Amino acid sequence: MRRKSFILIVLLTFSLIFTGGCWDKIEIEELAIVRAVAIDYLPGRRAPYLVTLAVKRPAAIGKEGGGGGGGEKVSLYSGTGASIELAIRQAAFHIPRRIFLTHNDLVIVGREMAEHGLFPVLDFVVRNPDMRLSAFLLVAAESGHEILHTAERLEGSITDEIHGLIEQAKETSETQPEPVFRFLREMSSPGEEAYTVSIKTAPLPKDKPPAANGGGSQGNGENGGGNAKQEKILAMNGMAVFRGDRLAGILNHSEARGKLWLAGMTTRGIMAVHDPVHPEKTVTLSLTRSQTKITPSVQDGRISFRVEVEAEGDLISQSSQADLSTPEMIKKLNSAKAGAIKVQMEKALQKMRQLETDAVGFGALLKRREPKTFQQVADRWPETFVQLPVEIHVKANIRRTGMQSRPARITR
Repeated sequence: MRRKSFILIVLLTFSLIFTGGCWDKIEIEELAIVRAVAIDYLPGRRAPYLVTLAVKRPAAIGKEGGGGGGGEKVSLYSGTGASIELAIRQAAFHIPRRIFLTHNDLVIVGREMAEHGLFPVLDFVVRNPDMRLSAFLLVAAESGHEILHTAERLEGSITDEIHGLIEQAKETSETQPEPVFRFLREMSSPGEEAYTVSIKTAPLPKDKPPAANGGGSQGNGENGGGNAKQEKILAMNGMAVFRGDRLAGILNHSEARGKLWLAGMTTRGIMAVHDPVHPEKTVTLSLTRSQTKITPSVQDGRISFRVEVEAEGDLISQSSQADLSTPEMIKKLNSAKAGAIKVQMEKALQKMRQLETDAVGFGALLKRREPKTFQQVADRWPETFVQLPVEIHVKANIRRTGMQSRPARITR
């Protein structure tokens, strides 16, 4: 027994000699940490893929921002190739460190790439072990290269600026950014099409007020050129909807909001309606809670849908001195709010029918409720969706009128 224990101890001791520990470790100082990847398609070229990498600059970490200090938070490197991987390899020729994609959480595709088809992009993301499926997928109104080359105005880097816009879009329910894994799931689901947020560069307004004592200039950051000479800024561009892996079109802000209402994804936001007493004035209402129910119906082989929306919110401001807190006025405001919501939903439905893309997922819902009926139209669902009647009903309830029920009175 002692002999066996001795032999075991000797073997364990010798095994420690050949244990290399972290044999493949790479120090962080040797890595080029990528924060965003932009992929564009250049038609008619032998190397049609243009990839732009936003690489975090370690020298800028820890520096104070604003007021004229600090350098760029990210550096941009581009490369072209016959494939996305070859384009990244060409970009790597100019990077003195090993490319590290694990921290990347933004994949921006240009419009040409989206119209050509996102299969090469999605295939690259899924196969590459360093890429995150949780990274947000965005469609640029023009090119992803241009998006990353836009100077930031408020945040420390252009990638932080984009993340801020994404959070604002979710907070106000103006559009819905989608991570890659959810986009893939929607794209591969029968009776449903994928969508995500669209982003663009917009010119600065020409008629702008003078800056106030060092305060509100058009950008005083030194990080990437955000100064008074800056000509373009980033802005959300609504929602990009797809047919398969190809871009079908862009829903504007109102249409995107209507799509979110149809899908039951509107959680908060504000909207303006006409004052019931003074129609030339406006009343601003908030949204605090909403619920959408879609019911498919099949009668004598004819498919239809009924959409019911319940929205709750508050009265947050008015531009007239009318007393809108009475039951009669609240009823009129509820009717106006419901009408405005219904108009947005109808516009979104009309645009999706025009593009022949079911971004709401009516077909997927029909498949769950009436699988046999869906099987009969599954092969021609886009054409069937265009013809289907959709009945929309909206009910709005104003719960509160703010800190006071009546507006302040102005005496003359």
